[in-house]
Amino acid sequence: EMAGLGWLGIAIPERFGGSGLGVLELALAAEEVGRALSPIPFGSSVCAVAEAIVRHGTEAQQERWLPGLANGAEIGVLALAERPGPFSPVELTTKMAGGRLDGSKIAVADGGVATFAIVACQQGVTGCLALVALDQPNVEREASRSIDPSRSVSTLVFRDAVAESFGDEASLDALMLSA
Repeated sequence: EMAGLGWLGIAIPERFGGSGLGVLELALAAEEVGRALSPIPFGSSVCAVAEAIVRHGTEAQQERWLPGLANGAEIGVLALAERPGPFSPVELTTKMAGGRLDGSKIAVADGGVATFAIVACQQGVTGCLALVALDQPNVEREASRSIDPSRSVSTLVFRDAVAESFGDEASLDALMLSA
């Protein structure tokens, strides 16, 4: 099992239950997962979301989500796209206000198995990221067709879903630069 081997927490600091290794070790593990064509949410949860939380999450968000990512109890995804084509933060229609999120995201890799998402949205007049637990009744998931049958792809719909701001005001820009 990958969690028992420490693969899920390779780049997560030891204080959060991870191995505390670096991006080189993470890249080597990702290469092996790809070589084996493992149909698991490694890229979404371990490479993208765990790294985003380590780099940009608040201390409270790190304490809440990183231990679960490291032991496999949590699966995180990035939910960015709202339409086909390149992602553009200035065209976001998903909105967050007062700790509530409304909108939808398409082509969310591993969205059908995730427990939470980091969602690109608008808050006021600026783009931001929201952290949303996906097991709440105000979140709907709809499986989408994909050319890759080994990975689930979903549309996520948020209707007054409970959410919190992820990281700081610059986290969307920082995430886009590191992507």
